[in-house]
Order: sequence, then structure tokens, then C-alpha cells
Amino acid sequence: MVTGMVLPPSSGMIPDEPEFALAPADADVESQFHHYESLISRARGKVETVLTKAERYWRLTAGPALQEIRDNALYQGAGFASFERYVAERWGMSRPRAYQLIDSVRAMKALGPVTSEVPNERQLRAIVPVVDQHGVEAAQAVWKLAEERGRTSGAALEQAAIDLKYRAALAAPPEPEATPVVLAWPRYEPMLRELEDLRGLRQVAAEAPDRARELATKFRKAAAELEADLPKDDDA
Repeated sequence: MVTGMVLPPSSGMIPDEPEFALAPADADVESQFHHYESLISRARGKVETVLTKAERYWRLTAGPALQEIRDNALYQGAGFASFERYVAERWGMSRPRAYQLIDSVRAMKALGPVTSEVPNERQLRAIVPVVDQHGVEAAQAVWKLAEERGRTSGAALEQAAIDLKYRAALAAPPEPEATPVVLAWPRYEPMLRELEDLRGLRQVAAEAPDRARELATKFRKAAAELEADLPKDDDA
């Protein structure tokens, strides 16, 4: 190995040994900086390429296999009561994750001619219904339109599907219902009618003077607050 040389990429695979090399000792600061940045950039690009290939390999291999196991109930022969139990106990997958893996196969096969990107969960939610309801060409058209607009996020794919009439526009959230006004007067009117019975109040005073004094104090306070809240004559 020649010290200071940046090695060429090796067919997209990560080598067994790191490809780090020192910058030339006589290089200026700027050259050394660009040398190491180049190493980082190439390493990251290689890792991302390998991860993308691995994810694609995983989905297009495990997804169809899981679908066969599910559709033909092959898990029963291995002693599992349900497909959900099988994926949880055998592979540590939740039900949504297993079904996402199966669904991703349809999306990736449909989009294969137009992109090598491995769609994430949000993109799958936008593309899979288009594939299922309108076919492969429709899904490809949706992806192409989103790509032409500069974004292939899940939201961008959904908007492209709406614009191409492959799905209805998202319904606007319903207007919040107005909170009905609850009038206080109907609740208080029966109680006030009881208070207008002076004979009953005198009887309370005779039977329980302490309680009557407490009520009188509360009544005076309530009356003062009620008087303060009443509109002035000019406001009436």
C-alpha cells in the first residue's frame, strides 16, 4: 500500500480491512483536510450502498417466504397456533412489521423499473394501496411524478396519487362542534323557590341556630358577589 493514496471502491462491498490511509506528510492543511473528507465520504457511500443492497435482499427474500408461510398456514405444521405467534416467537417480529415486510415486496417489484430505492414504511403506506387498486403502471406513474417534483416522501407520494386521481383527496378534519351553552338559572330556580319560603327558614333558625348563622353569612356573601356582577344601569 502506498501511503497517502485513496483506494478505489471495491465493487460496492465493504472490505475486511479498513481503507484508511494517511495523507502525504508534505501536503498542505487544505489538501490533508480534503484527503480525509474523501475517505469519510467514500466509506459512508460504501456503507449506505451495502445497507441498501442488504435491505433489498432481506425484503425480497424474507417477504415472499413469510407470505408463503402465512398463505399456506405452514406455521401450523411447526406447532404455532397463528401466524402472529409464529413471527413473534420465531423471528421476534410484531404483526405489523411482518405484514409490512410482505407488503413491501409488491411495492418494490412494482417500482423496480423506476427506482432502486428501498421504500420506507411511510412510502409503503402511500404506494401499496395504489399497486393493489390500480396496478403496477399506476404506482410507477405516482413515483415518477413525485420524483419530478423533487420529493418522494410518503406525503409527496400521497399527493401525487391524489393529483393522478388514484386516490381521493384527504378529507379535511371535521369542524369542532360548538359547545352547547348550559344555562345556570334552571338549576338554581328550584332552590331559590325553597329559599322564598320564610317559614321554612325560620324553622331552620329555631332548630339549628349555628347552621342558620352559617347559611346567613354565605347568603350575604353570595348576594354581594351577585350584585357586583350585575350590569350597570348604563349597560342594561
